[in-house]
Amino acid sequence: MPVKKFEKGETVYFVQSAIYVKEAQVINEAAGFVTVKIKETGGGFRARESRFFKTKEEAEKTIR
Repeated sequence: MPVKKFEKGETVYFVQSAIYVKEAQVINEAAGFVTVKIKETGGGFRARESRFFKTKEEAEKTIR
């Protein structure tokens, strides 16, 4: 069984539009995909777990 990178309820960060770091909460994690709810807007989406980071600093390092 694969090890989960994120757990339900955990706060994660992602890069939006290649320049903004946004905060979200994990709703579900399965098969290498993570479903999140964006804290700022209340919206949500599902994406590969590689798009998400544990800290804001990790996410900021990916912005060029």
